[in-house]
Amino acid sequence: KQGGPAFRIGLKSGDEIKSVAGQPISTWEEFVQVIQVSASKKIPIQWQRKNLLFQDSVIPELVPDELSGKKVGQIG
Repeated sequence: KQGGPAFRIGLKSGDEIKSVAGQPISTWEEFVQVIQVSASKKIPIQWQRKNLLFQDSVIPELVPDELSGKKVGQIG
């Protein structure tokens, strides 16, 4: 989302997430699980765009989950 944590560190559509909070990521579900439990915590994230590897830290925002209404971490 425009202005969200992912946008602010430069993540773009099509980037491949390689690791989050030191955990290798191989599926979207793994990525979502780590982000959801990391609200308000600064966590390292590493991603690949074409042949370039990027890394930064992100702080997931605490937001209501669209399905359950429970508050979870999200980066947009």
